Formats: sequence, C-alpha cells, structure tokens
Amino acid sequence: TLPTTALATLLAAGELHLPKGDDPYFSDNLAHVPDINVTGASFYTLTWERQMPVEQLSAECREQQTDRAWLRLEGVNYRASRASLGGLPLPTPPPGMFIRHRYEVSAGGLFALTIAPPTHYGGTECGSGACGQGGDHALAQDVTAQVMLGWDWARPIPDRSTGFFGGVQLEVTGSVTIEDAALLTRALSCGCAGCEGCGARAERAALLMVLTLENHAARSVVVELSAVLRESVAGRAATRGELRHSIVLGGHSSRDVRLPLNATDVPLWWPHNAGGLGPSLLNATVQARIGGALSHSEEFRVGVRTAEAYIDNRTGGRAFRVNGQKVFLLGGNWITPDLMLRYSADRTRYCDEVRLHQRAGINLLRVWGGGVSERNPFYECASEMGLFVYQEFWMSGDNNGRWAGSYSWPLDEAAYFANAQDTVRRLRRFAALLFWGGGNELFPRRLSPPVALEEIVHREDPGRFYIASSMDGGIKGGNMSEHDDEYALAPRDGPYTMLMPLSFAQRNPGLHANLTISFQPEVGFTSAPSYRGLLRFMSATEAEQIPERGADSACRAGSATSPVWAFHNYLSWSTANGSGPGQIYDHVYAYGQPANASE
Repeated sequence: TLPTTALATLLAAGELHLPKGDDPYFSDNLAHVPDINVTGASFYTLTWERQMPVEQLSAECREQQTDRAWLRLEGVNYRASRASLGGLPLPTPPPGMFIRHRYEVSAGGLFALTIAPPTHYGGTECGSGACGQGGDHALAQDVTAQVMLGWDWARPIPDRSTGFFGGVQLEVTGSVTIEDAALLTRALSCGCAGCEGCGARAERAALLMVLTLENHAARSVVVELSAVLRESVAGRAATRGELRHSIVLGGHSSRDVRLPLNATDVPLWWPHNAGGLGPSLLNATVQARIGGALSHSEEFRVGVRTAEAYIDNRTGGRAFRVNGQKVFLLGGNWITPDLMLRYSADRTRYCDEVRLHQRAGINLLRVWGGGVSERNPFYECASEMGLFVYQEFWMSGDNNGRWAGSYSWPLDEAAYFANAQDTVRRLRRFAALLFWGGGNELFPRRLSPPVALEEIVHREDPGRFYIASSMDGGIKGGNMSEHDDEYALAPRDGPYTMLMPLSFAQRNPGLHANLTISFQPEVGFTSAPSYRGLLRFMSATEAEQIPERGADSACRAGSATSPVWAFHNYLSWSTANGSGPGQIYDHVYAYGQPANASE
C-alpha cells in the first residue's frame, strides 16, 4: 500500500520485532529498531514493482483518443537509484524529497523503482554529548526533512523516512501535456468608492494563467489552449472568465506560458474568520487540444484573492492585507503528522487535522523549514477551510551554519534548486498559500539562504511575498540592531518554557521587553496531553511515573520517574522563579502532590 517507507514496510512484513505491541511510536519501541547508521543504507533501501498492463493502457488510450501513459509520483525520499520498465532503464529526476517523479509507461511491462535513503543519513549520537537539533546535523547535507534525524520534540526515525512521500497516479494523455497550471490574482476592482478593500465579491478580477506545455512527440504541433473559470450557483455552473490561445510547439520541446484572463462578478476567497466572509472557490478547467482532439486537461479549484505584505506603523513590523483589508493572523506551526509518511496521500486525515486548527480559531499554518513542503491534499483542505499557509524551504539555523552544520549545505545545490522550483510550481495554484519563507532561523543575509532561492520564487510565482528567514537579531537572536524587516519576520522567536502567570501581563512574555515583535513566527512550551492521549503512546504504568517536583527535561529529579517520559521528549513543567537555589516554581506541584497521572 502506498505511500509507505522502508521502515513501515519492514514492520508490516513482521521483519522487525517491537517489544510492546505493533505501534513503533508506543513507549520506547522505536529504541528497539536499528538505526540506519548501524545497519547501513542497503537495509533501508526500498524497491517497488508494479506491472503496467499493455492491454489496459492501450484500451484507455483508445477510449480517450490519446497515446501516452504516465506514472506520476508526488514525492520520493530520497533518491531513485534505479527506475526501469520492462527491464529497460528510465531517466530519473535529481535527488531530493520534494521533487516529483514522472515516468512514461506507455509500452507497458514491469515497472521497478529502487529508492535509496539520504546519502548523508547522519547519526543520532555525538561524541561531545547529546546531539542538537537534527542529530549530528549531517542530514542537512541532503535535500530532505532535517527533523527525520530528531529534534527537541521528536525522536529520530531509523530509516530517515526512506520511501514514497505523497500520492501515486497513472494518467493517459496525448502527445502534449499541461504541467502546473495555475490562475494567479493580479488585481481586483470591487466597485466600492471610498471603501477599504473588497467585500464578498469583486466586479472584475485580473488573473494571470501560468503553466508549462510539453510536446512529447517529434513533430511540431499547433496547440489550442483554453481555460474556463466557473462558479457553482444553485447547482449550475456560471462562467466567470475564459480564454483561448493558439501556440506552435516544436517537437520534443516545452514552453512556459503566461496569459491574462479577465473574470467578472467573482466571489472572493477570505480566511474563515474574516467577519462573516469565507473561502469561496471557483472551478477551473484548462485544456490543450491538437486538431480539435483533446490531448490533456487539468481541473483545479481557484480562490480569487489578493494579498499584500507591509510594515505596520502601529506594530512596527510585518503585517498583511487581504483583498485590500487588514487581517489579523493567528497561527500555529505544522510538522508532517507521521514520520513514516503513511498518511501523506490521505485527504480525509489531512482535512481532519486542518479542521482541528480551524476550530481552534487559527487562520495561518506555518509549514516549518526543518520539516517538509506539504502535499497537495493538505493545501486543498486548507484552501477549502479558509486557512492561510506560510511555507518554508528546507533549511534551519540549527543545521545550515548559524549555530551548527555549514552554510555550504545542502551540498548538491543544483538538486536543491530543482526541488525548490518544482515545489513552487506545484503549490502556486492554492489560495491558502500566503507567502514563502527561505528557512527557519537563518542568519546572516550574506550567507543564508542562497539568493537564487528568492529568484526562483519571483520567477515561478510572481507577486507572492517571500521572506528569507523567520528570525534574525544577530547570531544568538534578540539583538534589535541586527534585525531587518526585509530579511526576517522577527528579531527573536520563542519563548520555549512555562512562564509565570504574571508575565503574560507584560510586553513580550518570556522575552526582552525592548524587542519590537509584530509577527512572531514561533513559540513553544510544555504540552500536557490528556490522560487518554497519554495512554496512546505509553502504558498506564509508565504514565503513573510522572516527573517529580522540579524535574528537568531529562527527568533527572529522581529514580521514580519513568525513562519513557524522557524518551518522548518531556519538557520541564518548572519555571525559574528567582536566581537562588531551589527557587523553582513547578506548575503542576504548585497545587499539591498529584494523586495519579489522570489528576
């Protein structure tokens, strides 16, 4: 069953023994799975084979009057070391977790794909003591999710998530295909003199259609390109805009296409909590025909809206207007929900998890730079539910030079840029995508991130805001004189500990009061799950061994504390309440000794 990883496949086949049930995330089961730096890469190399039936493919092509069949993979981590059809090798894309794969399988036969782990899979132990964020940092040499080597809230995953990331699709087309079609909003006319921004609808919307046409045949063709934008009204489709254009496309060539499309009387997309307004979506159909015969078609949903980033005079920092109106952004950080990637094509699960954020009042999700670029179903759900997304690329100050690792990583710069370009082209169609970020806590500007990253964003997704880093403020952060609003969102992020209740009445709780923070990219603190939730990942006996009064994050206050709490990255419930010895305020024990974990 796809998607899957090498680790998930071995567990499903019973090749690995877990001492406490079948769930690798339960208790300390993951500690009993051999890590790739012990087994070597071959142990976690995954091969997938599937017969591509010639008769079925031929029948589908005849039915749709097409002549090509394609196998599309939304993502592979890390590298296709070999791909073949009927024993004959197929070309593979550059390595990287975030670049799509497309293989022509028109001839049918046995398709085989071997997926190799990251080249620099790194280690979970460091000679100088405990590893930092991202283990020994070596994984950052490759174009993948750094969190797979562990963070202060996540255990390392033994196979570094080697396998399929996202959906797999078999598609039949003609000789010309449409790739990455999107309709980008350039301007709105709302017909409201003196109003601040638009309301529910716009009289006119100037859109830009962007896409790539590819001719897979040897002969030149005239492509008849069309696009129609429709709104569903009382069960009927009302056309709001359309275009037609002819393009001569040479044999075995591709062309990036940009064409204006003017729409009228369109509903606007708003975040879900915008005062009675909401995330209206229209249906777009883009077709390529040759001699009147359909060669390829793409259908997707479009949210018509503008977004403008600016520096707010009152808050002194970054803010946004949507459709001409100021919006207040309340956000949360997002990490992909399963390091074995089993749900990365599960639209229902993505929607359920996005809905949890929506119901919490959140209207912005930050897809963090130590993690992934999320899959299409995630963006579909966010667009439908009216949540914005701040998508970062795959760099962090912890592993790309600021505090550890190297500014020269990833080592394969060409592969990094290929992954970035493919990601921008894939995600630019989604209304939820508010802006791009170069990475997590990068600094300084002259070293990180590479300038070419911003150039890729502006070229492939014109008009979308890009910010290089989430946080600057000097090497350590917090230095207002080294903050640049054009480079980073904030001079300091955090805090990351429990705070005294009184501090929440102060400016910048847990941070220096003299900092100007208008857009805070992240905070962190101890997360106490419900007792029922606790029993999802540890036994009742382990749950009862709660950390003692004043225990630190290694649970070192006493021998009665279960090591499973530390294994699951317990963060202390205590706050320093003064500088003297013993001046610790424990937020749990402040109310007395708990009788049990459920209390």
